[in-house]
Amino acid sequence: MGKRKRLNITKTNRTSTSQQQSESGSLSEQQSVFLGTELSPNEPRQQFEQPSTSCNAKPKKVRGPTRMADIWDLNNEERVVVKLNDHRIPIGEEATKLTRFIGSMMRMPNFAPITYTTWHEFPDSTKEEIWKVIETKFTFELLHSHENDESLNENTTQMVKSWIVSDMSTKWRQWKNFLKSKYYDEHKTVEEMASKIDDPRVDKQQFLVIATYWLTDKAKEQSETNRTNRSKSDEPHCAGTRSFPTIIQTVTEESNGIPPSRAEMYIRTRTRKDGSVVNEKAASVVELMKKGLSESNSQDPKRCSWENDVYSQVKGPEKRGRIRCMGTISTSSSKSGPSCSQIIYHNEVQDLKAEVQGLKEALTTVISLFQKQFPNENMEVLNAVTRIVNGEVPDASSAQQTPRGNNHSHESSHQVNPNASSDAV
Repeated sequence: MGKRKRLNITKTNRTSTSQQQSESGSLSEQQSVFLGTELSPNEPRQQFEQPSTSCNAKPKKVRGPTRMADIWDLNNEERVVVKLNDHRIPIGEEATKLTRFIGSMMRMPNFAPITYTTWHEFPDSTKEEIWKVIETKFTFELLHSHENDESLNENTTQMVKSWIVSDMSTKWRQWKNFLKSKYYDEHKTVEEMASKIDDPRVDKQQFLVIATYWLTDKAKEQSETNRTNRSKSDEPHCAGTRSFPTIIQTVTEESNGIPPSRAEMYIRTRTRKDGSVVNEKAASVVELMKKGLSESNSQDPKRCSWENDVYSQVKGPEKRGRIRCMGTISTSSSKSGPSCSQIIYHNEVQDLKAEVQGLKEALTTVISLFQKQFPNENMEVLNAVTRIVNGEVPDASSAQQTPRGNNHSHESSHQVNPNASSDAV
C-alpha cells in the first residue's frame, strides 16, 4: 500500500468564544454517539478485530466503518485546506477526506435521520447545521491561491456549498440503500427486521419508520423503477475513489496546463491498469472515441468544449443541467447556486475578455510603433482608433469627416462649378 499524503491543515485566527465552545461541546456529544466507545490515542481507529470460530486461529483484522476520527479530533483553530478547481469543485486528497467526512455524518442518526422517504423532504435547517459543522473542520481555497477561505466571495462559497449538499444527498441515499439491502426482508415484520440490527450506527426507531414505508406498494413500485433505471448504466467507470475533477486536474498538470477532453476522460476512466476495458459496450465506445480523437485536431482550442466535441458526437448531446465525464457540477439554478449553463457562460465570457484585452494591447503597440516610425503623418484616424480601444465613444461629427493627408486627391482639383454657364469654354 502506498504511503498516504499528509493533509494540508491550517490554523485560523479565530478565538474560541463561549458560543464556539458550546457548539464544540454539542459536536463532541454527537461524535461520541457515532464513535461509540472512546479510543485511546495509540489505538487504530479503522481496524477492528473480528471474533474467530477457532480458538487457535489469530483474529482477522478487517477494515471497519469509516469514522473519520482524525477529522473530528481537530481543535477549534485547525482546518483541513481543500483546493477548488476552475469550476469551484473540491479536488485532491483533501477533497477525498471531505467526502468521506460527509459520508460519516450521513450515517449519524443525530445528524441525518433516515426517516425521510426522499432527499427533497430532508429539512433545509438540518442541511444548514451539517454545513456549519463542515465549516468548522474544512476551509476552501482556489487552486492557485494561497489565501484562506475568508477571501472567497459569496458566489464561490455558494457553489461549494451546493456541491457539498449534492454529495450529502448521494451519501445519505447510499446509506439507506445499504441498510435496506442488509436488513430489509419483505417477508418479515418491521420488528423482526429491527431485531437483527447489530450496527451501533443504526437507530432502531428510525429504521422501524422507514422499514414501514418500504413495505408499502408505493415504495415497492419506486424501488422497481430505480432498479430498472440503474440497470441501464452499463458502462461503469473504474476510477476508484478518486473523483473525476481530481483526475482532470492531475492530467492537466501532467500535460503542462492542457486539460483532457471528455473523450480522453472517458477512455481513461473506463480502462484498467492492465489496459483492458471494463466491458464490451464500453470497449466499443472507447474505440469510436479514439478514432474521433485521431481525426480531430489535438491543438484545437475547442477540443475541451462541452458542445460538439468528440464525446458528444459519439454519446449524443447533453441534457439540460447535465455534463457527463466532468464530475458532479451544480445543476440547480435556484437555491444551490449557479447552473451548468451559467458556469459555461461565465467561462466563455472570461475567455472572450482575455482575448479582447490581448487584441487591445497588440493594437496599442502597433499604433505606438507607427507613430514613432511616421511622426509627420496625419494621425487623425489612428487617434480615433486609440480612443475606441480605450473605451471612449467617438464623436459622430468627427466620424463623418474624411481624414485628408498632405496631398489632395486628383478628383478634387477638377470639380465643375455648378453655377458656371454651360457655354463656357
